Formats: sequence, C-alpha cells, structure tokens
Amino acid sequence: MATEPEIDSLYRLSLSEFVAARNELAKRLRQAGDRDAALRVKALVKPSLTAWAVNQLTFEAAEELATLMAAGARLRETHLTAPAEYQQATRARRAAISALLDVADRVLAESGNPPNRGHRQRISLTLETLSSQSGTAEEPTAGRLSRDLEPQGFDAVADLAAALGQLQANRPTTTPPPALRLVPALPVALPVVESEQDAEAESVAAPEGVAEPEGVAEPEETEDVVDDEARRAAELRVAALEKLDEELAEAQRVFAEIEGQETALRSLRSRATHEVAAVERSVQELEIAAEEAERRAKEAQRQAEEAQRLAAEAQQRRDAAREGCDAALESLERVRQEAQASETVLRRAEQETRDARQRLSLLQERRRELVDSGDGA
Repeated sequence: MATEPEIDSLYRLSLSEFVAARNELAKRLRQAGDRDAALRVKALVKPSLTAWAVNQLTFEAAEELATLMAAGARLRETHLTAPAEYQQATRARRAAISALLDVADRVLAESGNPPNRGHRQRISLTLETLSSQSGTAEEPTAGRLSRDLEPQGFDAVADLAAALGQLQANRPTTTPPPALRLVPALPVALPVVESEQDAEAESVAAPEGVAEPEGVAEPEETEDVVDDEARRAAELRVAALEKLDEELAEAQRVFAEIEGQETALRSLRSRATHEVAAVERSVQELEIAAEEAERRAKEAQRQAEEAQRLAAEAQQRRDAAREGCDAALESLERVRQEAQASETVLRRAEQETRDARQRLSLLQERRRELVDSGDGA
C-alpha cells in the first residue's frame, strides 16, 4: 500500500515529531478521500522511549536484528529435538541482543536520553520477545512498536523441553544386569570396600603364622555379604530408576500442561490485541467524529452569525420600508385629499360650465329672437 512507507517514516522520526507528523498524514489521507487509511494512521500510538529505541534498530542495526530473529527461529526449531543446537542458538541470541543493546544505548544518547539499567532491561525483554514470536500477522512488528514487550513463556517452556530431551537422551538404551541397576555407582563400591576393610582388620588381628580354626569359612561369608549388598544395591537402583521414570512422566505431564497454558495465553493475547486495536479504532473514529462535529458546529455558528447579520439587515430594510410605506401612505392620503378637493372643484367647474352653457343658450335664444324681430320690422 502507498501509505506503508509513510507509516514507516513516522517511526523513524524523533518522539517529539511523531504526533504532529501522524496527524498531518491522517489529514492528507482524509482530504484525499482515503478515510480508512486516515483512521488507521490516526490510531497509531506514540511509542514509549524504549519502544522507540527498539524501532530505531530496524534502521540502525538491520543486520544484527536479522541475526537475532534467525537465532530465535532456530530456538523454536530445536527446543524439543536438539538440546545441543538449542544451547548454541541461545548463545547466538544472547550475543545478538548484547550487540543490539550497544546500538540502542547510542541511539538513546544521541536523542538526548542517556540510557540507564531500566532502559536496557526493557529493551532486552522486548528483543527476547520479538525473537520468540512465530511471525503471525497479529504479533507486534519490529520497527512499529508503541510499547515494550514481555516474554510470553516460550523461553521457560523451551528450557524445560531441552532438559527433558537431555534426560531422555542420557537414559540407558539396554537393560543392565541386575547387579548394575544402580543410579549412583557409589552404593555398589561401598560394600566391597567395607568387606575389604573387614578382611584387613581380621588379618591384622590374627597372629601371623597362626592357622584359622577349623569349621570357619571366612571367604564364603564375605562373598555372601557382598552378594547381599549387591542385591540391595540392585534393588535400590531399580527403585531409583522407577522413581526417575515417574518423575520423567510427571515432568512430561507438566510440560504438556505448560504447552497448553502457553497456547491459551497466546490465544488470549491475540484476542486482547484485537480488542485493543478495535478499541483504539473506535477511539480514533470518535476523535475524527468529534473533529467533524466541531467543524460542523463552527460552520453552523458561522452560518448562524451570517443569518443573524442578514436578519439584522432585513430588519433594517423592513424598518426603512415601513417608514417609506408610512410616508407613502401619508402622501397617498394627501393625494387622496387633494383629489377629493380637485373633484369638488371639478364638480363646481362642471356646474359652472353647465350654468354657463344654459346662459349661453338663453343668450343665443334671445339673439335669435331679436334677429327675427328686426327682420320683421
């Protein structure tokens, strides 16, 4: 994906630059329309100081880190089958962690954070955990850590498995004679030594040249004592071997239980990791939703302020229009009054016109009469 190199670049930055660069990248992705990628980037958590130092090892000591991971893979391959190779892998991992710790010390010092014993312990545990992982997708990745890691029990289980393997390898493959079935060799030798001492004591106590009494069979009694001690030693050896077998069976049972517990713990860790990621995504979505709501609230406030300004202007225009309407009404009333006055004047004029017309008609009539009377004379 195009965002992967950009995410890697975030973890190369100093801790003080991480949050601002993360938010800027999420903003650019959101503006570009890639909402899912923006949410994913926004959910990235700022690393702790020691987790940040381990992340820098992927850039500053890639070869040593690869050696560590290879040693961890070899540990997982050999912890049940090859104790000697397991020990070699353990030493190789220890050497790789030591080399990486030196690089981490330098990185911390250059960043202005002088390393201390606590830093080294947390970094060492994180490196051990990284090398013990099986490489599944849900496991933390070197270079993108946000917190310190802790071993999940693989090393203890592997050590127990190696011990059991060594114990099985050292068990005898053939059944020894009954007289030799002792776990320690000392109980077999002790009766013989004690018999020899008794013989020496008797030889010292008896005068030289004096014959032994008849009827005494000292050599036979000594051999009987040795045989009895050998039988008792053989019985002890058989009992010890049976007890060893029982302890071995119990150790194997405990180992099986530990393996089952480790599997359950890994499952729980996987579910917890998914749940934490889901919660972080939910928190991130809520943060983005809050930012969007805040942006919309600001936009609504701006629109409300604009609407309020327009309403004020409309109110002013309405007031002005009302004043103009009142003035127009006053003017209309004056015009109406003037029209009424004009109408009265017009009616009067019309009346006067009618009266004038009547007088004119009368005058014309009288003129005609005068004219007619003159012509008759």
